[in-house]
Parts: sequence; structure tokens; C-alpha cells
Amino acid sequence: MTVFLSVALAALAFVLLVLYGRERRAHRKLIRQISRVVTGEERSPLSPLYLLSRLEERCREAEERYQDLFRESLRILEGMPLGVVVLNHLNQILFANQEVQALFHTKVHREQDLFLLFRDRGITEKALKAVDTGLSEEVVLPSGRVFRFWGRKGRFFRVLVVQDITDRVRLREMKEELTGNLAHELKTPLSTLRGALEGLGEISLPQEERELLHLAQAQLRRMEELIRDLLELSRIEQSEPEREFLDFSQLVEEEVERFLPQAQGKGLILQYESPSEAVFVEGDRFFLQRMVRNLLDNALRYTPTGGKVEVRVYESEEEAVLEVSDTGVGIPEKDLPRIFERFYRGEPSRSVEHGGTGLGLAIVKHAAEAHGGRVEVFSKVGEGTLFRVFLPRKG
Repeated sequence: MTVFLSVALAALAFVLLVLYGRERRAHRKLIRQISRVVTGEERSPLSPLYLLSRLEERCREAEERYQDLFRESLRILEGMPLGVVVLNHLNQILFANQEVQALFHTKVHREQDLFLLFRDRGITEKALKAVDTGLSEEVVLPSGRVFRFWGRKGRFFRVLVVQDITDRVRLREMKEELTGNLAHELKTPLSTLRGALEGLGEISLPQEERELLHLAQAQLRRMEELIRDLLELSRIEQSEPEREFLDFSQLVEEEVERFLPQAQGKGLILQYESPSEAVFVEGDRFFLQRMVRNLLDNALRYTPTGGKVEVRVYESEEEAVLEVSDTGVGIPEKDLPRIFERFYRGEPSRSVEHGGTGLGLAIVKHAAEAHGGRVEVFSKVGEGTLFRVFLPRKG
């Protein structure tokens, strides 16, 4: 849907620019000719009055064309299955299609303030933030409905797009709740199975049967890792972070030290670059620890022997920034948009070789977003990957 919107608006803007530029050039040419005739620089069989009348006629024709184009633009926006609001620089509504009026059960009048559409200061601020930043914002109305805002600001007007995502959010919440419940239910039988396999390991078995036992134990450990990650992800998704004022740089350093034996055992260099001063954030220690652990585990898992993993924390304007870079196998460009999805692990051959549950990066993304942060990733196959996490900082 957003692709359709971008293409439609870009096409309209292009047509407007082409017509505007074409008319300006024609008008300027006529104005220069009139000026030269009036000052005597140019002789012309046409009188200045005739030339002025031609300019007036050209302006009238251009205005009619602009009016036709404007009406066609409105027809396109009216037919869109998304709410569209066009604002002036004072945040007054110049246009609102029927979809947005139906979403908020109100009649919009030209040049009314945007606040009168939502009648809620917090929702209005989020809508304007989406327009100013170009980033999407989600809001929950008192009725329980969920809307997504995004927009763009231009030189002469600003565009706000509104989408009702209530059904999508409810479906996502149901899936998350189901996943969490299944993980809890599987935990007990897996513990029983583990005890039984450990009991078998204490008795004498033929070589072939012992190999099968080791295989079963390995698969059981993988299932336990999956259940652990599912429970962690469920906790992060379904609960609000418990806020505390903490030294984020120290938290990261502790997690790096935790992974040093694993890195050394694999023949990797794990290096932490500490900031000159402590970097503080307000957040949930459990959430942030899991976020850092999964980034480190991911980097070590996909970096071959002899490689290097570098970690650093620093401040950037009003944000605390964590960087985890590696010299690993890298991520194909086609996989980058999907790596934060649950269970997405790219090429099957790579997944089998390096293991993992496919939930680690989903945990990273949800933990960052729960703190009002975001995650960026840059990667090149054969050269390595850089993850960058931004969190609002305190102090």
C-alpha cells in the first residue's frame, strides 16, 4: 500500500513540476520580449499591449490546466484505501479524503486545525512527528483501535497518511500469545525427556546406540534453546520494561566478558572499546542484557576462526549507541529486510552450518523498540556485518 502511495504522489509531483517549469519558461520568455519592446531594445511588429494580452491569456490557460490537474489529483487521493490529509505550514487541513473522515467519524472543514480531527493532543503530536521525521508512528485510541501514521513534508505543503491496523495488531498479539503458551507447555515434557536421556547415558550402551543417544541429546538441547528464546521473546513482547537508571556501557562490558571464553575457544578476537565517560540509559536490565547477548552470540556464531568481533558504546546527540561488528560471512542483501522476523534464517545451508533458533535478532529488535530505540544493520557477504542499536540516553 505504501508503495502505491509513494508512486502516486511521486507521479503527481513530477507532472506538476514539469508543467510548472514549462509554463515558467514560456512566461519568462514573453516577459523578456515585452521588456525589450518597451525599452526600445527590440523592434517588434507586435505592440506591447498585444504581448501583454498574450501573457494574460497564457496565464489563464495555465491556471485552467492547474485546476484540471488539481481536480484529478483529488480524485486519485479520494479513491485511495488509506486516509490522506494535506496540511499547510500552520498544520491546517487543506484536504482530507473520505477515508480519513470515516476513520475518525468526523466532518473535516478546510483550514481547520489538525487537532480538531483527532481531538487529542497526544495523537496530534504523534501525527505531526510522523510528518516531520518521515518515520511511521503507531497510536492506540481510547476505543482500542490502532492506527499507523506516516508522512512527508514539502516546501509548500505536508502530507499525512493514516492506516487502520487494528485487525493486524490483534492477529499479531494472538500469535504471540499462542507462541508463549506453547513454549510454556513444552517446557515440562522436555525436562522429563532430558532426565530420561541422562539416565540412559549412565548405562553401558553399544557404540551405535550411544551415537544415537548423543544425537538425541543434541536435538534436545536445540529444542531447549528454542523454548528459552521463545519465552524471552514472549516476555519482551508482552510486558512493559521495568525502568531503572543504569550504566549501559558497563552492562555491555559485562556481557562482552561473559562471551570471552566462547570467543577464545573458537579462535576469535573479541574486543570492547569502552567510552571515555559512562553512558547512561533508563531501561530494563533483563531486556537490554538479552539484546546485547543475542548480538554477541550472532556475531560469534557467524564469524569463522581467526576473525574479529568489535564492540563499542558511545553517545550521539540524545542517544546511546551500541555497535557490534564482525568479520564474518556477511548477510546477502536480499535477506537484510527480513532478518528481524521470527524464525527467519536465510539460506537453509547456512542455517544448518551455524545453528541458532532464528529468534535472536527478533529479540534484539523488540528489546530496542520497547525502549523507544531502533536497530540498523549493514552487511556485505564475505566481509562481515555491523549492527547499530540506538537508545534514548539519560544524564
